[in-house]
Amino acid sequence: MKNFLLLIFLIAILSACAKKKQINLVFSNSRGLTKESPLLINGYQIGEIEEFKLLPEQKTMLKIDLTEDLEIPKDSKFSLVQSSLLGDAFINLELGESKLLISDQDTIQCLDSLKINELDKRVQQVLKNVIDLTDSLASRK
Repeated sequence: MKNFLLLIFLIAILSACAKKKQINLVFSNSRGLTKESPLLINGYQIGEIEEFKLLPEQKTMLKIDLTEDLEIPKDSKFSLVQSSLLGDAFINLELGESKLLISDQDTIQCLDSLKINELDKRVQQVLKNVIDLTDSLASRK
């Protein structure tokens, strides 16, 4: 019994020492994010959403558990990326160059993402331009 309690005590100490960093990200729009949405850098998952919290002014704070021990410069950019027209999303991290680093429990204001309806408008304009160009070329024959 004594050895068992010692083992549990050692596991608890090692778990506390191995605790990964948590950061808080504030978005004005968190549409498409779920607890399963990853935090990615170059397509590699380095974190996951632990908790959503609604803030005043219709903002959302996400508590992120970093799954990788990564030094993140303070001037890094976090952005919400819509990964499909169905609304799925993930958080993208673009590392900055600052010597100052984000610390455990820091809160970071994040970039507003390109809304899917804005993207749809841009795609519609590009399609219209292609159709106009095709019609113009066809009328020259």
